[in-house]
Amino acid sequence: MPDPAPSAPKRAFALFDELVELEPDSRASRLRELAEADAAVAREVESLLTAYFAAGDFLDAPALEAAPTLAGEALEPRAGDELEAGRELGAWRLVRRLGAGGMGEVWEVERADGQFRQRAALKLLKRGLDSEDVLRRFRVERQLLARLRHPAIAHLYDGGITPDGRPFYVMELVEGEPITTACARRTAPVDERLRVFLTVCDAVEAAHRSLVVHRDLKPANVLMTPQGEVKLLDFGIAKVLAEDEQDGAATRSWERLLTPAYAAPEQILGQPVTTATDVYSLGVMLYELLVGRLPHRRQPGAAARLVEEVTRETVERPSTAVRRQASAAHDAEPLAAEERERRARRLRGDLDWIVLRALAGEPERRYPTAAALAADLRRHLDSKPVEARPDSFGYRAGRFVRRHRVAVGAAALVVLAVLGGLAAALVQAERARREATRAQRVRDFLVSIFESIDPEHARGARVTAREVVAEGARRFERELAGEPEAQAELFGVLARAERSLGEYESALARAREAQRRSARLYGAGDPRPAEAAATVVGVLVDQGQLEAAERHARAGLAALDTRGEDGQLAAARLEAALGYALHQQWRLADAEEVLRRAVARREERLGRRHPETVAALLSLAAVLGDAEEFDEAERLHRDLLALAREVHGAGHPVMAGVEASYATMLDTLKRFDEAERRYLAALAIRRRAYGTEEHVGIAQLHQMLGILYRRTQRLELAEREAGLALDLYRRIDPGHYEVANSLGTLGMVAWARGDYRRALESMREALAASIAAEGESSFAAQVRRGNLAAVESELGNFAAAEELAAAAIAGYEALGEEGSSYVGNTLVVHGAVARGAGRFEEALERHRRSRALRVELYGEGHLEVDGADLEIALDLLERGRPEDHVEARRVLDPVLARCRRAAATTDRCDAVALADARLLVHERGAAAAIPALRESAARIARSRGADHPIAAEARAHLGQALLAAGSPELGREGREQLAGAVRVLATARGPRHPLVARFAADSARR
Repeated sequence: MPDPAPSAPKRAFALFDELVELEPDSRASRLRELAEADAAVAREVESLLTAYFAAGDFLDAPALEAAPTLAGEALEPRAGDELEAGRELGAWRLVRRLGAGGMGEVWEVERADGQFRQRAALKLLKRGLDSEDVLRRFRVERQLLARLRHPAIAHLYDGGITPDGRPFYVMELVEGEPITTACARRTAPVDERLRVFLTVCDAVEAAHRSLVVHRDLKPANVLMTPQGEVKLLDFGIAKVLAEDEQDGAATRSWERLLTPAYAAPEQILGQPVTTATDVYSLGVMLYELLVGRLPHRRQPGAAARLVEEVTRETVERPSTAVRRQASAAHDAEPLAAEERERRARRLRGDLDWIVLRALAGEPERRYPTAAALAADLRRHLDSKPVEARPDSFGYRAGRFVRRHRVAVGAAALVVLAVLGGLAAALVQAERARREATRAQRVRDFLVSIFESIDPEHARGARVTAREVVAEGARRFERELAGEPEAQAELFGVLARAERSLGEYESALARAREAQRRSARLYGAGDPRPAEAAATVVGVLVDQGQLEAAERHARAGLAALDTRGEDGQLAAARLEAALGYALHQQWRLADAEEVLRRAVARREERLGRRHPETVAALLSLAAVLGDAEEFDEAERLHRDLLALAREVHGAGHPVMAGVEASYATMLDTLKRFDEAERRYLAALAIRRRAYGTEEHVGIAQLHQMLGILYRRTQRLELAEREAGLALDLYRRIDPGHYEVANSLGTLGMVAWARGDYRRALESMREALAASIAAEGESSFAAQVRRGNLAAVESELGNFAAAEELAAAAIAGYEALGEEGSSYVGNTLVVHGAVARGAGRFEEALERHRRSRALRVELYGEGHLEVDGADLEIALDLLERGRPEDHVEARRVLDPVLARCRRAAATTDRCDAVALADARLLVHERGAAAAIPALRESAARIARSRGADHPIAAEARAHLGQALLAAGSPELGREGREQLAGAVRVLATARGPRHPLVARFAADSARR
């Protein structure tokens, strides 16, 4: 059959990207279609798929079992091809199979020719992969090894061809373990890890000098022997820099056999590979050696998803990451708290900078070679200034003193400081003069604005903040014509002022103009356009344009030159804005990582008692609270209350932010009284500061108060506050993402009142608003789905409720929230749906999962755990077997005891009392349970109202017991109770609801 046409490889790769994401059956069917249309291209695609799925330990995915049917057939061994121990290949005898990699299988072998005794490792190309392209790559690897000479690179001994035409080579047998595993097992100190890593760098540099880039550096390919020697293995996808790559398509196919976790961005993005590519992989290994985990959380899988992850990922400073190690589930080397702090102090500074430079996303910002990375590490170990760290006189002087502590005296330090200060002053003099002139012009202009609106000029009228900003906007371009630097700065000043006043459209336009003008004046990498970009991001988040905000922040960070002090501060501002955007998307882990980095930058350069540091800490505290890291979040909030008051004063809007953030966390923890006080304090501060109700900050607090009042059953207050919030949001921006939250709160209020039809209407509207503002897969959409499922279940629409609850849980899990309280809450709804539909086993399984999750989050005895126990007891009670009643009593009694000790009158305790009374019917008989059922029904009627569906349900259970007691008088009362309850329930839930039908049947039967 003829070879593919010259354009076939390009088409084959496009089809590979399509087929690799299909299920095996669909993939095989699609391959058959391709074979009918173009057999040559189909064969090329099949070859690529075979190689991709065979590379199990490169891609962390199943190998042959995941391949499509046709690919599996291609890998079937031919008769006589199977290898077994004892077989001889050339001068070598096979001893045992050690494993398989992307291209070949590896055997332990021994000399078979009797000349001398020697053990080695033999690598043989896999059957099924012996296309001409693959054979060429395998031969290249063998040639590469033959030309590499370094003590830390495994030696090549021999090579040959098997009888069936497959090439093999024999190399040094290395018995050891990955360097990360070895260092962790030995609890090696940081300096020892660095010296081990330097050996790896030297080996990689030796390969680079031979014009070879490894392209798959990872701990599995860098082993440490029991004697402490380091050996670099596996050049299976290495690239010869000087080779003439006439077959670009073949090269690209082999670039897919990389390890995503250690691959440089350019490998995943399909960009050119250089020595800096290996530097990135070395940086990942260095991060893992020092921190105990990988710097990012790339998920193995389709190329498109990897590309998206790589373009969005950020790297947390190692010294910050190691402090959080104990709570991270992906840590490979857990450390005690004391060791974490010690390690963090050791990494902070030089090693942070070195690792981050090695891991720069753009190759040109990394170390160009492994030798350059090694040189900086050696400078650090020798206490010399490192190239990665932004240069400053103080830093270099500090390095000098560390190297020469004895020789350097106080006088030398004084002289050095004077000379350094003089040099810095001379270098910066011209720049300072220009900056001072610009700053003076901006100050003069702002002073003139305030003078023009003082009481004398304003004829005694009260002047608002909006009028001050409007006056400045009218005048600044005209009066500062010819001074582009001052104009650019004032665009930014006005944008920030208008944002604080809620004038988002105008603020966004001015911030964009400030960024555009600054970039034109100073260059896109200058800190000034980056600071304007941070304002753009903040306004976009305020408007609910969350994805646009994230894209803008990441683009600003990518363009920014962070080598100087100003660049670092601008990076911190953009990171804080990015963290804000990620938080609002409920990507809490990502937001926390970015905000910790922003806090670290600001603390290091501005100190903790600086307004910008306070702002970053507040954003971090809010994220920690929402992520349910309650201990750290509460400590940070309490620190911020004092810190913000000290920095800003008691009436500053930042204080409102701290109070509101703290109140939100307290609300989650059910400390409602304290939460209400803090919300009201925040609202008072913002009203005084803004001078208007029509502001997002005011609407947010009304919304939060609405949620609090709904949770504490103050439903009229809840409806009022949520209604105020909804009205404000719609006036500010009808498409704002918070519109959905206000609608959701109003739906929850209607639900609490038992008005399920109105709740259903509000919940559906809230879900639609969430999807329109934030998308189908957003966190907010999952919250709305879970709430809507609960209402559909109350109305007996079990199929719709089942679908919504399952979708919400899947959505949470896709967002990485599988261990959160939100999943636990939705599981409760999901279980109640199954119970209502009579599927008790499913109900119990879901409620037990919810309980386990809540115990993990809150601990035994918490109110949330009691809620799960109540649901389990109800499942058992409804299933109704004698042993179920015994188990229900065991589960329910501790919850009942806690309610009685607390003398609680909450909805949950009312429901627990009703469940207890229903159990008594089965344990002691209907007559004995009647007093408890009367008390429970009366209690619920008092707390919720006599016409509430839950009160009617309690009366229905009482009616059943009265009928079962056998007395004619009690029977008449029972029928009355049941008839009244059925009327209320039929109105609230519909006459076809299973519960209504059951109570109606009981009434008619007796």
